[in-house]
Amino acid sequence: DPDERRHWFAGKLQEVNNHLFEEMDATRNEIDELFAEIDARHHEEAVTRRVHALTRRVHAMARRVRAFRQAPRPPTAPLGPILSRPSSPENYPAPVPRRKVSAASPGEINWDKVISLALERGDTECPICIGDLDRRGSQKSWLSCTHVFHFHCITAFERFDKGKQEARDDSHNSREHQHNCPVCRSVYARKEF
Repeated sequence: DPDERRHWFAGKLQEVNNHLFEEMDATRNEIDELFAEIDARHHEEAVTRRVHALTRRVHAMARRVRAFRQAPRPPTAPLGPILSRPSSPENYPAPVPRRKVSAASPGEINWDKVISLALERGDTECPICIGDLDRRGSQKSWLSCTHVFHFHCITAFERFDKGKQEARDDSHNSREHQHNCPVCRSVYARKEF
């Protein structure tokens, strides 16, 4: 009978479909487990890389602190006068003038001496990004105050400093903007090597 045969084939087709869906669900679960394992490994690797980067930064900071603690210190004055406030503005101490570098002085700077003083200090990382100064492909910028930076770091700092100065300056005159070193705050000339 054709109706019974159609009904029998429909039942067989339903069985095959059910079996196929069960296999697909099992395969989907295996694929989900595989992706979860891949994500977990990727996350572990990312965390490991971040921990290593932070560890390098901590070690660099520790080296800088050790160098700072070992540096010779100027004699200190008693704290009494420093902590007491002068009674009137006339008694305020005179501001300490910053070392000026004129536009003509970069040619007069003894860059060999600047570099040797910086090398004696033993700087190994850029004070701005705290990255290794000797990393491949990075150009160094030496400042006349003997501090050394990555070229792109000090350039970004100068752009930021210039924008901040222009925002502060009401007259917007055309004078040449002189930058202050981000470490020692002295006005500097810059040379790339």
